[in-house]
Amino acid sequence: MSVQSSSSESGAVVVPVSNSGTSDADPWQLLAQGQGIRIDWSPWTGATSGRQWGPTLTATSAFARQLGAVTERAGAGAGAAGKTLFRLELPTGQTVQNLVPAVGGGFRGLLRAPGSPGISGQARLIPVSGAAAGAGAVALGPLVGIMALSVGVEMLARREQDQKLRAIKNTVDGIEKHLQLGLTAKLDTAQQALVAANAAVLDQAAIPQSIGLSSAVTGLHDVKNQALAWLTQWEELTAELGSPRGGVSFDKVAKILDVGLGGRDAFPAHVMVLYRALALDSRVQALGAAEVALANPNRSMQNFEADLQHRLTDNIHQHERLRSFLSDLTEHPLSVSLPARPTAWRTVARYDRTIARLSRSVNMLPEPPALLTAQNTQVLEAVRNTDGSFAVLSPADAA
Repeated sequence: MSVQSSSSESGAVVVPVSNSGTSDADPWQLLAQGQGIRIDWSPWTGATSGRQWGPTLTATSAFARQLGAVTERAGAGAGAAGKTLFRLELPTGQTVQNLVPAVGGGFRGLLRAPGSPGISGQARLIPVSGAAAGAGAVALGPLVGIMALSVGVEMLARREQDQKLRAIKNTVDGIEKHLQLGLTAKLDTAQQALVAANAAVLDQAAIPQSIGLSSAVTGLHDVKNQALAWLTQWEELTAELGSPRGGVSFDKVAKILDVGLGGRDAFPAHVMVLYRALALDSRVQALGAAEVALANPNRSMQNFEADLQHRLTDNIHQHERLRSFLSDLTEHPLSVSLPARPTAWRTVARYDRTIARLSRSVNMLPEPPALLTAQNTQVLEAVRNTDGSFAVLSPADAA
């Protein structure tokens, strides 16, 4: 196999995603078959301010050790004298796209802006025999890939969740006053634990108990189950409306909305709680799959991706239930019994608009993080500082 020598300033390698049987394979063949992770590095002169995703990772973090082992085996210092941009390109684009329904629907597109750097000449293949220093017996490729894919999934899920929650909040003035504080507190706790746990995956390749993720997830599941019970009642009551032809009495629709504490005015808040619980649970499931994969050195990237898809199947179904229910409800024009006061007509018109806006918010296609290349590969970028610490970057056009 011909090999291009890599300078200390820049270079490119290909690391197999499988932990066996590919140490002698041609790197270009690995990339073409979706069996390799391409890693390039080059000098960095830009600023990470405004683009950094998550906390700074120390020089002793699992992520830093893995990339250090890659460049060491390539015989390169990877720009030790200055800041260095690392660019990881993974054959996981299809997995990222398939995960979109689990966090609430979809994006307009995930493609990055053109002009991404390419590999010039022959890339160096890093053998999979052995592991990075201090990382146990885990092969380089699977561990780097699991970390990078888990970051990409969290970027995707968090961005879609935030955009849809803003859209739902904008549907109704004063929606916060209808939120049940106990449920919201549990969701907030889960959100905080998720952020800390995702940082721990990159830092330690494990999630310490001190983060409290387990108890936070228990609270999250309590909220999710309660909100799904609301959805079941909404569906059952909507099914009783029959054909939407000729309009439906507002009194009947008000009965559907009057599920849970707060009455019919709390309906938008209940929809928001349900959506947020499902989105957070999808992020928990993705993190759980990463934790299992990192704790089992013999698992491959393919094992991780298959486990991830399996874990998220139920939430894909639950999101579809929510979208279908709201769409069905909007198909029933609201009416009032005559004679009716002007205030009654105004109330009906207000709820009609609210239901339609909620449906649009839940079904909206948010602006995407630019995670994928035109070749459907996932890209993750990180800057190594002069002290060896790392800053993971959000995509430039989705910071």
